[in-house]
This record gives sequence, C-alpha cells and structure tokens, in this order.
Amino acid sequence: MKDTTLFVGMDVHKESIFVSVLEAGELTVVRVPSEQEESVRDLVRCRENLREDILRERHRLLRFLLRQGRRFSAGGRWTLRHWAWLRSHTACDRLGRRTCDRLA
Repeated sequence: MKDTTLFVGMDVHKESIFVSVLEAGELTVVRVPSEQEESVRDLVRCRENLREDILRERHRLLRFLLRQGRRFSAGGRWTLRHWAWLRSHTACDRLGRRTCDRLA
C-alpha cells in the first residue's frame, strides 16, 4: 500500500498556491461555449483558413508569372483590370498556360 501523506502535503501546497492566485485576482472565469457559439467559431476559423489559402494562391500565381518574366504594371493588383490581364495572359508553352489557368 502507498503512503498517502506525500500526496496530502502536495494537495495542501497546491491549495495554498490556488488561494494566493485567487486573492491576487489572477484567475478568470471560464465557461464552455454553447453549440451555437462553437458553430460561429468554426465558421470564423473556416473563413480565416480560406483567406489564407487565397492569399497563398495569389502569391504563387504572381511568383509563377515573375519567373516567366511577366509583371503587371497598369495599376493595383487584384483589381478588375488586373484580373482581365491575368485572363488574357498567354504563357510561352502549353504546360505554362495550364499552370497559369489553374492558379488564376
């Protein structure tokens, strides 16, 4: 059989730490979110992931075009004019065109 006096001492020590932290006002109330709140959180996480994916794909497309020696200089990126330029863009070879179509 184990000696439980060691564990009792540890519990008393933890309790004194807990009391001092509580008295210092360093504890905050935590609650379990409702199903509706968790659904909204999931939706926000999904939206953030999609935004990151779009940004990553946009960077990938721009880097691909830069490697082809093509740069858009007629205004800001991702405007209607920029999208039209991307769609009208023809790559040097068929594989490059397929890559550009996939990324755009």
